[in-house]
Amino acid sequence: MIFFEVALKEGMIKGKRKFGEAFGDGENTTTNYFHQHFEQTLDPVVADGLLASTNESKRIVLEDLGIGLFQQRYFKLDDTTLKQEEIRNFGLNSRLVKNFEIFNGNPLSKAQLSLYSIIGRYIDLCAAGLKIDCTPLYCLHAINHVTQTRNIVIKNKQFLQERREKGTLTDDDIENARDQGLSRPKVLIICPMKKDVFPIIENFRLLIFGDSDKPFISNYRRFRTEYGDT
Repeated sequence: MIFFEVALKEGMIKGKRKFGEAFGDGENTTTNYFHQHFEQTLDPVVADGLLASTNESKRIVLEDLGIGLFQQRYFKLDDTTLKQEEIRNFGLNSRLVKNFEIFNGNPLSKAQLSLYSIIGRYIDLCAAGLKIDCTPLYCLHAINHVTQTRNIVIKNKQFLQERREKGTLTDDDIENARDQGLSRPKVLIICPMKKDVFPIIENFRLLIFGDSDKPFISNYRRFRTEYGDT
């Protein structure tokens, strides 16, 4: 868990692009932190260590963000834990990255990269004191998580169907595809006020459709009327 005490500011420029493109099988880039997080089985020794250990706080400085506290239990902070990387190095769908760059208006600033270097590695973050707009970054992370989870469910469903048709389906195959029967992946975002919902959905829209002139969103006009600035 990282807590920030001081931070610098950063803005965002909105732009406007097809639904299928963002959720297609576009090429993913370098390290896939989603799979490291999603497919990791917690070792009983590690679980016991997490329960037994106490929090240790270490003061850290992140480029263009400020000073923070890194709270650790079992996991230890090293030189690579919070290493700043390019946004394309986080295993994101290439089309999703392209759409993000379109509505961001400019290449990511160092402050944005420092922040996503935490979020994109699935490290818990408390950033209440930041003056940078975190919305585009956590929306990017949420869309990427839902998309990759959805792709896993689809691939597992196809795999089980093929094995079933061939008559070679085993209990191990079913156990290894434990996502079957579950609801579609969801991410819970709690907003302090009703008015805060609209910019989040707008970020999702731009991440999915980019600069498309005719994005399709069910009941978008009604949503804009009820939640947008009137």
